Amino acid sequence: MQQTSEGLTTTGLLVQFMAVAIFARARKLCERLGDPPEYLQVVHWHSVVLAVRGELPQAREVSTTLLALARARGDRPALLTAFRAVGLMNLLTGRIVEAREMTEQTVKEFSASSDGERAAARAAGQDAGAAGLAVMSWALWLLGHPDQAVDRMVAGLQRADAVKHPHTQAYVSYYASVLYALWREVAAAHSHAERCLLLSEEHGFRQWQGLARVMRGISAAGSCRSRGGRRGCPRGPHRAGVKATAGRRRLGRAGEVRERRAFGPSHCLGGCCVRRYGARWHRGNAVC
Repeated sequence: MQQTSEGLTTTGLLVQFMAVAIFARARKLCERLGDPPEYLQVVHWHSVVLAVRGELPQAREVSTTLLALARARGDRPALLTAFRAVGLMNLLTGRIVEAREMTEQTVKEFSASSDGERAAARAAGQDAGAAGLAVMSWALWLLGHPDQAVDRMVAGLQRADAVKHPHTQAYVSYYASVLYALWREVAAAHSHAERCLLLSEEHGFRQWQGLARVMRGISAAGSCRSRGGRRGCPRGPHRAGVKATAGRRRLGRAGEVRERRAFGPSHCLGGCCVRRYGARWHRGNAVC
């Protein structure tokens, strides 16, 4: 199921459209069969293919359905999958506070799970603990808590390495590359993007190959700007009139992040536009 779904969601638009239709039909068949054991997996992968196509409101609706079904069944592996799916969809649709709350619930539920339940939840594609921490780090960043965001990301990377699950390692490495790029820690961003790319090429994770190459290019461009820039390097409004400051970021009013380096009210990283209060999050980051 996992390999088939990943293949469907990383190919052409026509195949992606067909995948959505296939999973929608599979859901109807499951409902006619009276809630078979496979139903929760089908619902989960339906939300994934919707998210990869950029249909985020629909993906959020389906993942919310998954959460209700998992709660009704008392199925903890499915509950772990549903918590982090709803958390990610909340994040990508601008519901940042709700995303943080849901990812915190993911980590709490994961801590109370047995090793067997954690392994079963990995059928959703990644280790729920590592993936939940990675998504939480993005929510914390957008809410103005960069230090906590880095702490959660480090914990997620450690968990991914502990379970030695390649797809989880690639997933968390990509999330780390984005977070460190936002920090303007371009060497770290490049390192995590490189690791994601190597894992993806070794194991055939086509989705992560493309995303890792994008982040590798972004970090290279950031390195060029940090060395004083060159002709052709993008220059945005964030570079004008903002004095670089040393040390960790300082927090102002709730939700407000003051500049650490060359950040203004918004900044652009290779087309990934993020506003300081998290009001916008580029749809291209809809990764599941």
